[in-house]
Amino acid sequence: MDFKTYLVVECHLSAQTVSAYVSDVNHLKMVIGCDVPNEAHMITYLTALHDAAFMATSIQRKMSAIKLYLTFLRDKKKEVVPNVGEVFQASTPFRLPKLMTKASLKKALAFDFSGAPHACRNQLIVALLYYAGCRVSEVTDLLRRSVFSDSLIVKGKGEKERIIPMAIPLMERMTAYINTMDNTPSPWLFPGRKKQPITRQTVSNVIKYLRIGTGIMDQLTPHTFRHMFATNLLEKGLDLRDIQLLLGHSSIMTTQIYTHVNTSKLKHTFESYHPLS
Repeated sequence: MDFKTYLVVECHLSAQTVSAYVSDVNHLKMVIGCDVPNEAHMITYLTALHDAAFMATSIQRKMSAIKLYLTFLRDKKKEVVPNVGEVFQASTPFRLPKLMTKASLKKALAFDFSGAPHACRNQLIVALLYYAGCRVSEVTDLLRRSVFSDSLIVKGKGEKERIIPMAIPLMERMTAYINTMDNTPSPWLFPGRKKQPITRQTVSNVIKYLRIGTGIMDQLTPHTFRHMFATNLLEKGLDLRDIQLLLGHSSIMTTQIYTHVNTSKLKHTFESYHPLS
């Protein structure tokens, strides 16, 4: 039994989590140069993560994967492995989402990928990230049959489905893209190679191309558009519970982080109604 099979058969993890954990363990192996880490290897790896400025939440996920990997090595391969808990003590600091300016957002949404391969597809990917607030995995795994005339069904974390209404700009890009699709019998909205959907790396490359093409200097990742989607909805006065449903957050506590980001509306209200303003 290999590690991937162990995650599926004995840990009962979702396909997305399995893929992420296998990737994390492969990263560990690449950094330390072997398959069975000792305590010195773990210290080297954690130092490398720190030097590369990984966020605490990303490090925690990687360590969750590595803890399972060490359990797998110990129980299934009878290897001597360190107790990762003694090496790594996690803490999760409060971090606000990184946003771009509204001018940069406008520039990004107007970018037409002229001259790039799959220009129409790339425009739709950006629209799904912003106008629908999709996660990268939700974009790559979107099915043709899940797209309707004015809404789409997205499968999020934990295989939970949610319905997202399509804004007019998204509907326009969706129609334009679908009109360019051939009759290839693929279930995916964005078919990739070997009858699989496009990868997360493809989406990252699209945003990297956009950033270079527009000259945007703000931090710009696929997830930045999701943050902007939530923040702008909050600014427009949408209820936090509705935003939670649109984002697919299982807990309102996760959505509440955007109330810390969006201080402009609060400041305006304060200045308008404070008796001494």
